Amino acid sequence: MRFILTLLFIYAAWQLLKFVFRFALLYWVKKNAGKAFQFNGQFGSGDFNQNQRKEGEIRVESSGNSKKPGRSSGDEGEYVEFEEVS
Repeated sequence: MRFILTLLFIYAAWQLLKFVFRFALLYWVKKNAGKAFQFNGQFGSGDFNQNQRKEGEIRVESSGNSKKPGRSSGDEGEYVEFEEVS
């Protein structure tokens, strides 16, 4: 009989802990949900919010230091053609 009571006590304690942790987690999420939105707003793309564009408008920005494909600069070294001999 004592064994059954011990199991019943463990089961009841487990259910009580699940109930308490569920509400504690919900409280913590609701408390910190506003902070997450504030954090995202600070580091979000500010350029997008400030410069609203019309639908379909395209804007291309390029930096001056971009490499063109197919061209090599002097910093890369020499290109040496070789033929594999077996």
